[in-house]
Amino acid sequence: MDNKLLFRNTLDFVLDLLFPKYCVGCGEESKWLCSKCADKIILIKTPTCPTCQKITKNGQFCSRCRTKTSLTGVMVAAYYGEGPLKEAIHTFKYDGIFDLAKDLGKILLTRLTHIPLPLIRLASERPEFHRRTKWNMGNVVIIPIPLHKKRQAKRGFNQAELLAKQLKIKNEKLKTKNWTIITNKLIRHKYQKKSQAELSGKARRINLKESFSWVGDKNELKGKIILLVDDVYTTGSTLNECAKVLRREAGASQVWGLVLAKA
Repeated sequence: MDNKLLFRNTLDFVLDLLFPKYCVGCGEESKWLCSKCADKIILIKTPTCPTCQKITKNGQFCSRCRTKTSLTGVMVAAYYGEGPLKEAIHTFKYDGIFDLAKDLGKILLTRLTHIPLPLIRLASERPEFHRRTKWNMGNVVIIPIPLHKKRQAKRGFNQAELLAKQLKIKNEKLKTKNWTIITNKLIRHKYQKKSQAELSGKARRINLKESFSWVGDKNELKGKIILLVDDVYTTGSTLNECAKVLRREAGASQVWGLVLAKA
């Protein structure tokens, strides 16, 4: 064991003694999300159209609903409901327990490995395959949903950015370490005093109108597949506004939402 790893393990041990971790799901002293509670989280195995719930490939919008959105589809990892996942997201987001990013990041990755894996693996192994599936490994760009600088300063971090960084951790099946993360070119320039969680569907859309802009080069994302990362999908207003900007101002060809849960 090298000195850095030894130091880190020793530091973790001391911190656990001084500040023990209690599972957000059951309260047991162990980890922030114990294995028993993690097993209770129900992963989504059958993707559907985000609007009408018709079964579709990888969570794409169906032919009827796709005309009303700028998104290609939304990949949702798990069911929200009541229970460990809801508690974990809330604790991570509002209490600033950064360690939960690792556990939640693993859940987010299951959405990529569970359904689209055949597409991604074949695109990786057979270059000609991506022409049909449009999942070219080298064209994937991860963009976390941005917070306004005032809200981020108040919270101290952007939960979507922490989740997005977990996707870059070495993953042999997906080769996500080769993907690009962009965190400073899609910005939120309109400050909303009320958070989206406090508003109804129509109010959310009005609240977000013209809230985002792209400050990168024109057509910088031309031909790219974008994964917009966020924690919870409710009405899709935030994802759709971002997708609209990325297509119009950055030339993105496909824009997918990738979220932990759908409320």
